Amino acid sequence: MEPKDLVDKIFSVDRRIRYVGIVGPAPKYELLESRMREDIKSLTPEKMDSEFVDIVPEVILGASEKLEKDLGAIEYSLTRYKNVTLVFFKTPEYTVTLSVEPGVVVKPLYERIKRSISSQGLLGEGAQTRKVTRK
Repeated sequence: MEPKDLVDKIFSVDRRIRYVGIVGPAPKYELLESRMREDIKSLTPEKMDSEFVDIVPEVILGASEKLEKDLGAIEYSLTRYKNVTLVFFKTPEYTVTLSVEPGVVVKPLYERIKRSISSQGLLGEGAQTRKVTRK
């Protein structure tokens, strides 16, 4: 699935998803798609959004991957701020970054996204649940 189509598919899951960013695979981790929901204004400057999405998902998920041998595969990672929650997860092709409205319970939302994009073959079967919370 093309990054643009993946973003559209993820946005279709829930109106409380504010932003979706798609980053390509290592070693470049190139930002392929970055989009706010049309009726939502970003809380941060656009330049900061693109710089953040370019580096932070790989830093957070990359550091966490060092524990996978002992703890199992990472399902997703989240960072909760007062005004927004950021969610990071990987598909076989991409790293995905979401921002969601504050107060959204991420686990059920992630499960709905997973079901939606799994039908397109974008997530492997049998992923183990793993959350990394940063405050």
